[in-house]
Amino acid sequence: MQKCRLNGKIVYAFKVINEKEIIDIEYEKKLRKASEQGELECEDCGLDVVFKFGKVKIPHFAHKNNSLGGGCSYSRETEEHIMGKKILMQLMINNYKDIYAEMRYRFDNGRWADLYFRFSDGKELAIEFQRELNSVVYWEDKNNFYQENQINNLWIAAGKREEFENILREYEFVFQHRLFINSNNNKLLILDVERKELIIASKMIAIDEEINEIIMDRIFFRAYAINSINIMPDGTIDCDYNREFDRARNEFIQSYLDEKKRKFEELECIKRQTEEEEKRINEKLERKHKEEMQRIERQPKETSNEKQENDRSDAWGEIGYSRNVYNNKHYQKKSYNEFRRNDDYYRDKVRKAILGYRYGIENLVRILLRGGATEYNLIKNIFEEEIGKGNLKAKKAFDEVMKQARLD
Repeated sequence: MQKCRLNGKIVYAFKVINEKEIIDIEYEKKLRKASEQGELECEDCGLDVVFKFGKVKIPHFAHKNNSLGGGCSYSRETEEHIMGKKILMQLMINNYKDIYAEMRYRFDNGRWADLYFRFSDGKELAIEFQRELNSVVYWEDKNNFYQENQINNLWIAAGKREEFENILREYEFVFQHRLFINSNNNKLLILDVERKELIIASKMIAIDEEINEIIMDRIFFRAYAINSINIMPDGTIDCDYNREFDRARNEFIQSYLDEKKRKFEELECIKRQTEEEEKRINEKLERKHKEEMQRIERQPKETSNEKQENDRSDAWGEIGYSRNVYNNKHYQKKSYNEFRRNDDYYRDKVRKAILGYRYGIENLVRILLRGGATEYNLIKNIFEEEIGKGNLKAKKAFDEVMKQARLD
């Protein structure tokens, strides 16, 4: 233990060594003399305590008879807990010259605070330094007591910096840390006693409001030398943490927005290129169709008294046209639309091209060369249906048809 009473007055063992690691020999003599004379008393149980300070142990008090002190809660305090309270108390004394400071302060109702401070303006601050906290009831009772009595309070956990360097999400914390971070304005305070550092950690969350999705959810932390910060009377920490937190969060959001904009512009560019390519192909098909119709219009009308029958050419056969046997009557030309087929017809042609039928690809090429945008879009859609199903042969056949028809 670090605190006891000498003739009713509070004395601290840690004051034997000041913050510059220099021993106050006069203060040590005072405590040793009081210890030898049996004047030191445990303020928790009232039993006699002795002062101890050797080569290994830090200055501290211990019950004169260990068996009698075994039931005293103060006797079970760890060295880390002792040193942590010493560091925090020294910080407050250095920063506030007219402050009343007491370690292990006892309130009138019997409750204890690890550290208690009263400022010149009457404000009160209690600091709780905890290595483990497994009782929600204990934590709630203490918080309710502080609120009811208008006492500002600050909860600091004990730990080491390396315990937090690799933590990315809240669920990786132990219960005590999750409790502290969600009840202290999104701030978890950790005191690394060995390094004399205060670690501040917060949940950093960002949401894309446009799509209502979380785009970032991680733990942000910074470590500060204990003498570079100040604990304010209301329990807040005076340092650049909030500014650093906002800067890191804003940088991430800006980077995300820049990447989102870049992807959007890239997709828009691809969309425009696709539309332009489809327009170019359609114009090319329409132009070929117009040229073919003009060629047909230029052909003279044929008449004959004898029946003639020519072999159906492959090209005209694919669009359902064959030359007729002419009589003396003039040949009446049909419009181009009369040669169109239904979907089943073109699906059969595409199927044969995919399966490698003889003249399968050549037949589709002829249809495209003789046809227009309607035939092109219909054949393209049928191919895309098959390609969408993962049919690699369909992709290969489509590319070859486009290549031979000079539409690639």
